[in-house]
Amino acid sequence: MVTQLSGRAVHAAQGKTGATSRRARGTAPTDRRFSWEPPDAASFSEADLRECLSQAGYAAVRLSHPPGNEHPPHTHWYDKIKAVLNGSLEVSVGDETRCLRAGEWIAIPSDREHSMRVIGDEPAVTIEASRS
Repeated sequence: MVTQLSGRAVHAAQGKTGATSRRARGTAPTDRRFSWEPPDAASFSEADLRECLSQAGYAAVRLSHPPGNEHPPHTHWYDKIKAVLNGSLEVSVGDETRCLRAGEWIAIPSDREHSMRVIGDEPAVTIEASRS
């Protein structure tokens, strides 16, 4: 799932519904399928994102990936969300590849093979969240 860090998108991680916090189109992070989504509405602050992820049972850390950094294909035993705060990442899940820019995030279900690399000359700063 790729989307802007909007209230609607973050609430999708929580599975909430309602007029302003309805589930974003596509797959919730806990689903076993994987889907990409286009950017959505206005951006969310890092503090708000961390709070929503925490309420959804995710543990989150802030990481800085230097230019040229790559992570070869791998899997995790836990569900993972990667949100880009600054910079750009190329993320591949299965045979699909997308570029994530500041304000976009991706949800990767457990045991799904994925890889990433930093695009451009600046570090990519991310929030990496996981839950088992």
